[in-house]
Amino acid sequence: MNLAQLYSQAVGLQRAGASAAAERIYLQVLAAAPRHVPSLTMLGLLRHKQGRHTEALELLDTVMRHSPANPKVHYNRGHVLLALGRPAEALAAFEKALALDPAYEKAHFNRGEMLRRLDRHEEAVAAYDAALVLRPDSAASLFSRAAALARLERLEAALAGYRAGLALAPDHAEALLAQGDILQTLRRFHEALGAYDRALAVKPDCADGFNNRGCLFFSLDCFTGALADFDSALAIDPRHAGALTNRGNALRQLGRRDEALASYDAVLALQPDHRAAADNRRKLLAQPPGAEATKPDYADAPGISPQRLRRDLAALEEALQFQDGI
Repeated sequence: MNLAQLYSQAVGLQRAGASAAAERIYLQVLAAAPRHVPSLTMLGLLRHKQGRHTEALELLDTVMRHSPANPKVHYNRGHVLLALGRPAEALAAFEKALALDPAYEKAHFNRGEMLRRLDRHEEAVAAYDAALVLRPDSAASLFSRAAALARLERLEAALAGYRAGLALAPDHAEALLAQGDILQTLRRFHEALGAYDRALAVKPDCADGFNNRGCLFFSLDCFTGALADFDSALAIDPRHAGALTNRGNALRQLGRRDEALASYDAVLALQPDHRAAADNRRKLLAQPPGAEATKPDYADAPGISPQRLRRDLAALEEALQFQDGI
């Protein structure tokens, strides 16, 4: 076989998942032709997939020296630089790809991702807008744009973005979860609860989903429901510091002091500098025995449950909608 045939065989093997066989052929090609750019590129991507990011960058840097005007080279370098924890350089690589090909939709998207990581959210929104001009049906761009808007505290715009994305990808658990968080911030509790329920129906092993829904129950003084959700989160991820802290808060409200202290201690064993757990533990210890936080009537009333709370919230939302229409 000639080099072109060997290279094609290696690409086929790599796409079929036979990475080790593909790697051997790429190395064989490069031994015969050290500047064979396609093999250098594919071997670099293979190294990246293997987690050998420094080697991947070295290979792609060689490719860049031979093909500096190829936007895909800079795009691939951006991914590797990100994996190496160098987001500012990754941003520069994606911007170089866009300078060479302004219609490179994926580069616009990844530029937005880097800007968001660098807390440059206004610029990130503009980058996602550019990606959406080229591909209006990109749920990923809509979701990321919504996340950037949320960081800018433009919550209604963010909510609209999540809704547009969910119309395209209705089973995206992370987007449903983010939508629920925004709705909870806006105090639209019944809608938030629905979003969390949908997220957990799609992804029942989502510890964050149970934790965040538990926070909603907690904010509505339904501490037994909150505790159940925090326990569910911890059954999935026993090291979830947020759920452990929140569990301690719920136990404290339910008057179960020793269990609350144990929950805070578990957080601090995992993260000794966890401020919320340390502060809550200190405050609880400062209370004399028997002076735990008063249990709210709503949480302890006979028959109150998350299911009852759902019905009450639905009725409240219906009443509010009726009043808005007067």
